[in-house]
Amino acid sequence: MNAFAEFADQSDYDSQQDLVGLAVYWISACNGFDAVPVSEVHDILTLYDFQISDQAVATRMQQLKDDGLVYYRQRSGTYSGFQLTVPGFERYDELSGGCPGMNEVGSDKPEKTEEDQKSLKSVESESTDTAYDVFISHAGEDKDSVARPLATELRDRGFEVWFDEFELQIGDQLRSSIDDGLKNSDYGIIILSEAFFGKKWPENELEGLMSLEGDEEKVILPLWHGVGEQEVTQYSPSLSARVAGEINEDNVDRIAESLSTVLRS
Repeated sequence: MNAFAEFADQSDYDSQQDLVGLAVYWISACNGFDAVPVSEVHDILTLYDFQISDQAVATRMQQLKDDGLVYYRQRSGTYSGFQLTVPGFERYDELSGGCPGMNEVGSDKPEKTEEDQKSLKSVESESTDTAYDVFISHAGEDKDSVARPLATELRDRGFEVWFDEFELQIGDQLRSSIDDGLKNSDYGIIILSEAFFGKKWPENELEGLMSLEGDEEKVILPLWHGVGEQEVTQYSPSLSARVAGEINEDNVDRIAESLSTVLRS
């Protein structure tokens, strides 16, 4: 990790919070760590003379989590720590221009070797063989309160659930992994909330699920989280016309039971 100082200096950041985010990106996406402890972020920033206390790093990490850019990944049998969400990866990939060595000089496209191409074909082949009962689309701000608990409840009931924390390994094939999840899922749960409205990535997932629906085939299962008919209608009149559940932190198990009936039909 001795190139982090140069990597950070070449990145387009202007806040302490984004510097911490770049450190998480560097350690996880560029160096292959599945989970990044706060202590690891503090150590690398201290090593390269970025004057940030351990308390400040912890505070910035919590802000990144509150903003839906990282989540805490509990790892069984090994250490736990933070990992980037999809929006977090997109943000710091854009700010940094990608991991060193990914891009050709004068090109924004990743350089792919013959081994990369073989690996990509292998990943694509494996992914198309995987079928999911349901895909869960949500804003990062709703992950802790309802999205993760719902995904866990459904998985505990025996369903194959595509949920970013269960499936994604941050890396070059991030977008294709999500696309595979969408097209190989029987249903898509959309958790509509104020945080969801206007977010680019969840909207892309919603559009992908809508494209899978036919005239007689229902794919999208909407859930309202902290919003009502007026807010949903302003966002999408067609979605507001659909029968939807209202989910909150206290009724996740009941919502999961109701969804189970649909998923088994």
